[in-house]
Amino acid sequence: MTFFNLLIAHRYILIIAFGNEFILIPLIIDPASNVSNVNKYNNHQRFLYVIQKIKSDLCLISDTLKIIQEQGFKSVKVLITGAAGFVASHIIEYINRYNNEIEIIGIDNLSYGYKERLEGLSLEFIQGDVEDIEKYNIRDVSAIIHTAAIAPLPHNEINPTESYKQNVVNTIRVAEFASKIGCKKIIFLSTSAIYENDIKFPSKEREHLNTTLVYPTTKMCAEHALNAYSNSYSLSTYALRLFNLYGPRQDYFREQPPLIGYLLRSIFNNEIAELYSNGEQSRDYIYIDDLAKVIINLLNKQDNKKGLKVLNVGSGLTTSVNEIIDILSKISGNEIRINRNSSEKFWDNYSSLFDRDLPLNKDYINKEVNKYSKSDNTILHELTGINCNTSMEEGLKKCYDFAKKYFNK
Repeated sequence: MTFFNLLIAHRYILIIAFGNEFILIPLIIDPASNVSNVNKYNNHQRFLYVIQKIKSDLCLISDTLKIIQEQGFKSVKVLITGAAGFVASHIIEYINRYNNEIEIIGIDNLSYGYKERLEGLSLEFIQGDVEDIEKYNIRDVSAIIHTAAIAPLPHNEINPTESYKQNVVNTIRVAEFASKIGCKKIIFLSTSAIYENDIKFPSKEREHLNTTLVYPTTKMCAEHALNAYSNSYSLSTYALRLFNLYGPRQDYFREQPPLIGYLLRSIFNNEIAELYSNGEQSRDYIYIDDLAKVIINLLNKQDNKKGLKVLNVGSGLTTSVNEIIDILSKISGNEIRINRNSSEKFWDNYSSLFDRDLPLNKDYINKEVNKYSKSDNTILHELTGINCNTSMEEGLKKCYDFAKKYFNK
């Protein structure tokens, strides 16, 4: 992957582009020499010609190195919202490890994220709200990865007004900001939860889905708004409909943690896990590294498309809750103790949803707990060539090893 481009070698100035950065290097060349002959060469020949001239003057080399040192060789600058969240922090770590030429700016108000997730990572961190994005003097961004959102399903139901503000309005704020600073690419993390009422599987990318709960509805609305705005302002936008994402750095302690984070907490705290099903329901799980590979691929993709491209991001395989329990028990060497409850009681701790004249229909909770999911990844594979094929055994072992270090601090 090379972002170096020789734009022009003309007379006494060499202009070189590194991603969105431009370096102007003065060339000390004898005016009597036939510099115009450079124009008859191709770019590679021009570059070699210029380098030969540069080598003839040590002072020029010194000046050139000084300019390069000051300007830096950062090829791409990426803005990531929700930077201290589970997903974004892992993406940042992955980019630092495998694509460290990418410069990262991260924004997070820490309402759901933890700053400790960013310890040891290379980024410029801004603690603030996405709604204030234009106040942070961010410029020269090649792409925006928009992960910030209110994700826990009950929280969206409790405060749907705030949910629409954060998940829909702020998404349009990001798109508007991108158009103002000339950033043409947005990668938006949507959700497979918009397939909540599917009855045919695997689920395929399509529009105008029939959603029920607030969270998937906000994500679908955001997709529609992004598509319209991206077409109007020539943005190239990707909406990644993530299936059940898991990996290190998942939340262990929020009121209703993700399943795998909750089971790991139960293991290390020697607690009984309260589960609200028989454990036979199966879903499509995707390991976080597989998502990171998809995002890097899309960042590097040189496309001229405008509008929104929707992509399912899943493994195409299903795993039941009981299978996850068995795998984690085998990895830890300890049988996880389980107490089974009715699925209708899963959100009983959120009393405000039911202490009202017209309470939330518990049939929807039962359906959500026991739903089946499976991704059709055909379009993803055709576009990126990537198969999200990290096995559950491998992924859960990495989750376990990370949690072990965390709980044994």
